Formats: sequence, structure tokens, C-alpha cells
Amino acid sequence: MRNAGLGFIPAGEHWDVYDKIEKNPAYADPANTGLLLRDLVGPNTEATYRVTRDMLRSEPADIVVTNDANFGALWAAAEHGVPSVLVHASPALWMSWQAPVVFGDWAPTGFLSRPITVAARWFMGWYMTRFLRPLAQQIGTSLPDVSFAASERMAAIRLGLWSPTLRGPVKSDPKNGTICGFARASALGGTHRGVPREVEAFLAAGPPPVVIALGSVYALTSGQLLRNIAQACADSGHRCLVVGHPLGVEFPANTLAVRYAPYDEVFSRAAAVVVHGGAGTTGEALRCGRPVIGVPLAFDQFTLCSWIKKLGVGVRVPVAGRTRSGFGRVLERVLSDDSMKRRATGASRRFAEERDGAESGADAVESLAMQRLAARQ
Repeated sequence: MRNAGLGFIPAGEHWDVYDKIEKNPAYADPANTGLLLRDLVGPNTEATYRVTRDMLRSEPADIVVTNDANFGALWAAAEHGVPSVLVHASPALWMSWQAPVVFGDWAPTGFLSRPITVAARWFMGWYMTRFLRPLAQQIGTSLPDVSFAASERMAAIRLGLWSPTLRGPVKSDPKNGTICGFARASALGGTHRGVPREVEAFLAAGPPPVVIALGSVYALTSGQLLRNIAQACADSGHRCLVVGHPLGVEFPANTLAVRYAPYDEVFSRAAAVVVHGGAGTTGEALRCGRPVIGVPLAFDQFTLCSWIKKLGVGVRVPVAGRTRSGFGRVLERVLSDDSMKRRATGASRRFAEERDGAESGADAVESLAMQRLAARQ
């Protein structure tokens, strides 16, 4: 923001969420959602509420933009009558009877998936409301209803940052919702653009490697999984590039492990890419034109990886198959499947033609701001 010439006001003291997760991997485990909400989401929501409230008291604002992990800004905007935009990185929060999702390795088919999705949506709303109400009382907001559903309804518009090619609009989507497309995630986690020198040298020194990229969070908590995949690559004579990993993990020869490299510049130079199914990482994987191996670890990742499989551009590896030998068999199948490679190339053209979801989202925000300006005149 500062590089773009914009003012930046921090919401409280700086703390590194990735450092906290690397030191305590339990935060990334869905079984510990309550711990994550209490220790990370709650304090962040409170800090953001207070700084947004104070800013709106002192300076006029046209729009407040926030995401579905931070309702504090939504509350502050609603208190001051300022329109807000709620951004969703994943379609999980738009799940419904018409848009069922996948939970874990067990993927119910046909009719069963729909009632299970509806039940999961209800449970999520109930669970989050139990978290939000005491937090709002602690913060001191004057809003009468801060339930999960009511908080979502505070947004003037809601933006979905996933590809309409993977999951298009359905009747049950929010009436004020727009599916914008995948946001380009390449620069996340890095301080500058461009391929690091050691990565460039590794890519140039031999045949295309298998590239493993488990996103900004799960790469820090999946040391044994990364090691199993890298060892499977070594066993089959393939080079391997690991982008993001915990400190202290030892990898086999013929593997380069780095903490960061831009996905859009290394994925296209891979023999295949291994991803966890995070929204941004999945978008870059589908654009690169290489076969995709999905290893979902939590939450919506199982749904996104199941869509990769349905497209025919990759496979989803079940949890039970994530051994060194299991990955060896997966690599052999994927790297020898010429038809999958052709489908991946064809799909990449369709995804590349889609506009960057961040740009489409920015247009929607600007349109809302112009409507507010016209209403004032």
C-alpha cells in the first residue's frame, strides 16, 4: 500500500501470523478451530474494529473492504452507515443445496452431498455465532444483531475470488454476490517480484522438476508430507522444487527447497505441480498448463481438489495414500499420462483468458463507491 502511495494505518501492533502458525502447527488443524478463533481471529477482529471505528469517526470514507475472517470492520462500517464489501477467497461460505461441497476424503455422491452440505452450513452459522456474540459484547459494539448471518448481511456487496469455470453462480448465492475469478496469488509471501537466483539456476540446470507448493500457511506445518513427496521424486529420478517449507526439514538430493518463489513464474516450468488446494494456489496451478496433484489438508481444499480431478487435469491423493511409495505410484501415473497433460494445457488457456479476480473485484468496489457518490449529489 505504501509503495502505491496510499496511507497505511496498522490495526494494533504488528505480529506475524505465519510465525505463530509455524511455532504452533495446531492452529492449522481444523480440529482446533476454536483455538484459532480465540488466539488469532478474535484479537485481530477486535483490533480491526477499533481502528476502523476510530478512522470513520475522524475521516470520511466511501467504502470499507474486509474479508470473511474479520467481521470487526463490517461492524464498524455498519455503525457509521458506510457501505462495506465482504470478500470471500473460497466458495465454501456460499455452500448450499445447489452448491454442495466436499468434506474430507469421504465424498458423498448424488443426493447425500446436498443435505450434508446444508447441515454443515447451519452448523457453521451456529458455531460462528457462538464465537461472534461474546466477542462483540467484549468489543462494545452497539449493533443489535451480530450473528454470523446478520454480520454477512451487513455487506453491501460480496465478492467471490474463485473461477466461474470451476464454480459458477447458482440461485442460492447471495443476491449481492459476484464471482470475480481467481486473484493472482504470485506475490504473496515474497518481498519482491522475480525468481530468486538459486531457483532460476536450479530450473535451468536440468529437466523440468516436480514443483511442490502448499501455500503460505500449510507449507509451514507439513514437513513430513513435503519430505515424502520429495523422496518419491528422488526414488523415481525426478528433480523436485519445494516452494515453502518449515525450518529444519531435510530433503533428499536433487531437491531444492526455498521459503519463497513466485508461483506464476515457476509452475509453468514444472513437469507437474503438487498443491494443497488453497484458492490462490489452485488458481495459479490451473493457469500453468501442467498436471496437478492435489493433497488437500483442511476446510475447502477438498472441494477445490475434487474440482481439479473432475476437470481431468489432475488427481486428488487421499490421506491414506500419502506415503513415500504412494506418491511414487501417483507420480508415475500422472507424469506418463499424455491425455492429462493435453487437458491441462487446454484448461490453462481457458483460465488464462479469465480476468484477474482482484481487478474484477476492484471494479465492483469502485462501482459501489460511484453509486454512493451519486447518491450524495
